[in-house]
Amino acid sequence: MNPIAEQATSFSAAAEAAPTIDLSTPKFVLPLGRGRSGKSLLARWLVERARSQRREVVVADADRITPSLSPYFQDALRLSGRSEPDVLAWFCAIGDRQIDERLSAVVDLGPGADTLDDLRKLGCLSVLADAQIRQIAIHVVGPNPADLSYLAYLDKLLPFATTIIVLNEALSDRSPETAFDQVIAHHLVTNAISRGAKTIRMPTLHRSSDIEVQRLSFAAAKAGLSPVGAARISPFTSEYTALWLQKMETNFAPVAHLLP
Repeated sequence: MNPIAEQATSFSAAAEAAPTIDLSTPKFVLPLGRGRSGKSLLARWLVERARSQRREVVVADADRITPSLSPYFQDALRLSGRSEPDVLAWFCAIGDRQIDERLSAVVDLGPGADTLDDLRKLGCLSVLADAQIRQIAIHVVGPNPADLSYLAYLDKLLPFATTIIVLNEALSDRSPETAFDQVIAHHLVTNAISRGAKTIRMPTLHRSSDIEVQRLSFAAAKAGLSPVGAARISPFTSEYTALWLQKMETNFAPVAHLLP
């Protein structure tokens, strides 16, 4: 089956009814995962989704080597250095806006867990909890159980967080229906689910490189809009993007109340 037909045929995740959405509670959302897991793609979607629905969010990018959010969002707060004073100043810029303006934030911590560990040691996450800002850890994984190796460690660094485990179908060349069987059955995942974690499938965005090369928003790609002087966006890319956005909304409906 061709990708357009495959994406258009079934949006099965809608079968589970979504809880009532509480948009008044600010969230501190952390997409987490190994390199090239798809967490940056997810982070961009979270920001665009919130803003398209007229909800302002704070965008923060801690990746100093290959920044993932700041190339797409000019207002992203960049982490300038790796020292504890740098991390604290960066976090305070995020947290102060969240607390004062009751805004949600989407934060890309970059590779590894060093920045997250710094936030824990500096007491930053407990300040957010005390301010009634809900912490959401979104772990993006592929079908390889090795992707889960960091899950238990990160859970210890995020004692206040609600957990979502995202199964990225783009990371597998097998049928999505069976590709994640080992991951879903893994004790780290079953234990997380027993504590209230949710699992969500993230569909493949075909021709995503067309979007990334031109630093396009998903809305622009869907509309076929490209920067002046750049190559035109293929109608196929526009159609794939439209279908992906539709399926993302459907698949994430059960956790919509946890999104910014």
